[in-house]
Amino acid sequence: MKHKIFILSLLTILFGSFYFSGMHSACATSVIELSDDQLVSMSSEIVHGEISAIEAVQISDSTILTRVTLEVKTWLKPSASTNSTFEFYTRGGTIGQITQSVPGEMQPQIGDEVVVFLERIPRYYNKPMLLGLKQGAFYAVENPSGPSKRIIQKTDGLEIQSKTNASFLSFRHAQTMDELIYRIHSKLEEKNNP
Repeated sequence: MKHKIFILSLLTILFGSFYFSGMHSACATSVIELSDDQLVSMSSEIVHGEISAIEAVQISDSTILTRVTLEVKTWLKPSASTNSTFEFYTRGGTIGQITQSVPGEMQPQIGDEVVVFLERIPRYYNKPMLLGLKQGAFYAVENPSGPSKRIIQKTDGLEIQSKTNASFLSFRHAQTMDELIYRIHSKLEEKNNP
């Protein structure tokens, strides 16, 4: 009996240390899937560009954001903008010994080519941030089977609550950056000329 209690106690201690050390299963943020219409209509800006700089900034005593600078290739919304660079923010970052992270938030890398759908969030001082966390970012990555880059979404850390009708997700089916931009332009035209 003492042997069984010892083993049970040992297992409890091992499980507890494993769990509290952060080595348990990965966390995820649950979000409702955004349609193409929602991505376009809810965005304050839609920008295609290449990430050229990343810097963590502390915006309050308890909040760290990462400022991401894009070298703009195409302004999709607003289309009249002519700025050659644009800054947006992601939740979390590292300053000194302090790291904050949000499961499902973009992990920007210098050199990434992206199309980002952004919204201005009042509680973050109205700074442009990804709409729907990683749902608001499309990446161009090397295509091993062809010369043009293919489009992906990196949705790790997100638990997306899918809708049943897949026809409203045409952006996610784009094969190349040109095709994605064409589909976004078409959706914007559709919104502006009902």
